[in-house]
Amino acid sequence: MCIRDSNYSTRYAEILKLGVQDPTLLDENSRRVEEKTTNLRIGIVFNGRQSPGGHAIVAGLLEYTKRNKGVLYGFVNGTQGLFKEQAILIDDKNFWCFHNQGGYHFLGRSQDKVRTQKELEATAATCQDLNLDGLVLVGASHTLTDCLVLSEHCLNSGIKTRIIGIPCTVDGNVYHPMLESVVGFDSSSKVYSQLIGNIMTDAASAIKYWYFIRLMGRDPSHLVLEAALQTHPNMVIISEEVANKGQTIKDVVSDICDLIVERANAGKNFGTILIPEGLPHYLPNLRILIDDLNNFLQGVPTTQEKNEAARRLFSDPEYVKTNLTPWSAAVFNDLPEFTRKQLLLERDTSGSIQLTQIETEKLFAHLVAQELKKRKAQNKYNGSFNSITHFFGYQGRCSFPSQFDCELGNTYGFTAGVLIESQLTGYCVSIRGLTADISGWFCGGIPLVSMTHVKSKSSYGINKAIITSSEVDLRKGPFLRLKDQREGWRLIDHYTNPGPIQFTGPMRDQKTLSLRYLQQNYLTALKKVEQLLESVRRQCRFGTQEPLLEAAISNLTSLNNILSLFQDRLKQ
Repeated sequence: MCIRDSNYSTRYAEILKLGVQDPTLLDENSRRVEEKTTNLRIGIVFNGRQSPGGHAIVAGLLEYTKRNKGVLYGFVNGTQGLFKEQAILIDDKNFWCFHNQGGYHFLGRSQDKVRTQKELEATAATCQDLNLDGLVLVGASHTLTDCLVLSEHCLNSGIKTRIIGIPCTVDGNVYHPMLESVVGFDSSSKVYSQLIGNIMTDAASAIKYWYFIRLMGRDPSHLVLEAALQTHPNMVIISEEVANKGQTIKDVVSDICDLIVERANAGKNFGTILIPEGLPHYLPNLRILIDDLNNFLQGVPTTQEKNEAARRLFSDPEYVKTNLTPWSAAVFNDLPEFTRKQLLLERDTSGSIQLTQIETEKLFAHLVAQELKKRKAQNKYNGSFNSITHFFGYQGRCSFPSQFDCELGNTYGFTAGVLIESQLTGYCVSIRGLTADISGWFCGGIPLVSMTHVKSKSSYGINKAIITSSEVDLRKGPFLRLKDQREGWRLIDHYTNPGPIQFTGPMRDQKTLSLRYLQQNYLTALKKVEQLLESVRRQCRFGTQEPLLEAAISNLTSLNNILSLFQDRLKQ
């Protein structure tokens, strides 16, 4: 196979099968990877949180090392095993029963970061002691940033180990123009959609409950958007749209109440509302409060003192006024007791809020009930309101991977081996054409530096280039499709239950709607270009009149110059 560096986005590495393209046509940066025994020594570590398809990645990398008579090390308990050089040799005997299984329990995971000087040095020492030719890190945006930092450290230290990142997360929040999907998003979105579909069937049967359903997904709303496209709830909140409109908690509550009143007037005192996990960060009053609480508690030196400060904030209004801004203190005191408790007591080791522990669905159910009570007193609402809340998160993180995620994970793992063999480091694996059959996929690698953005403040420091969590693009296919359809879901129930993940039959190869809406036009455009080029080739064969050849040369030369100009602009 060949590695071809294109001019797009710094240097995208495209993997070509032998014989697909004449090597003499490849540019000067191209490399040829000979089909020979390389005896590569490669390590793999799970850095991010669990995601369906993680074991498929191991399977793909194991297949690569077997074909090249290499060695594959798996680091036990994530980065803790990486730092302490605790690894096992992966082979068919110890891995066979984990093939295509959910979870990360074959190797495990722990702290998912490699970024401090001590952590970088410990990792580099492990790579040297095991004489690793390559190290593959599996995870989301933070893991990919760690890959970039680690690859730079290895290069500066003269260490031969090549660092490759594989995007794997249920959140679907890693983006680049040359990256179509991450491992795990397909499976988790289908699991959540089935659960939501079950709830909707109950709602339509009992016709007396309003279901407030919160979905895992961290800050962005990719999961809740995909689930809405699959299930058609009466209302779905998209965090990025809320931020774009500048809405507050009160505005969102008012929108929900307007829907409930409309449906009550139509004789429907039931419905479903989907809420993204990361919504609090997009509501300005809550975001400011969260930042103030984080800043205050992170400044408290010890865990014991943090706990005491949190206890006083919860029980002492004067302590709140003293240590928070007047704006944040007012917002904090207006929240129900259970939300204030979660904001203070459910925190990670650094003192920051754990969004998963904030029951936003219960908060909105509580505030909606209060607002409806006011409207009823004003004769603006005559229905009945009974709410039931759910949080769907861990149910999807370790589910059986879908057929798509099994194939994607396997291919990503094998591709990582090819990139390491090609002496590439600081790359993220990528596949284009995912909406097509697997035989039509195009494998490659994206330079991690091209995926970065400078952030003023992050866990990496001030004004550091990092790979950020990608938000829902309100200008692109998935959201625009939702926007076109959701108005019709308010009063007329179009509830859809997609059922469980299918492993046989015609639905086995069904991809997510988000992927199809985003990428189908790309494949269609490629096919159209191929058809036009083939038409030109047929019309410009031996015997064609010279004026036609001159016209073709003139127009193709102009087109080539225009494309080159666009590519130069995209690189800037």
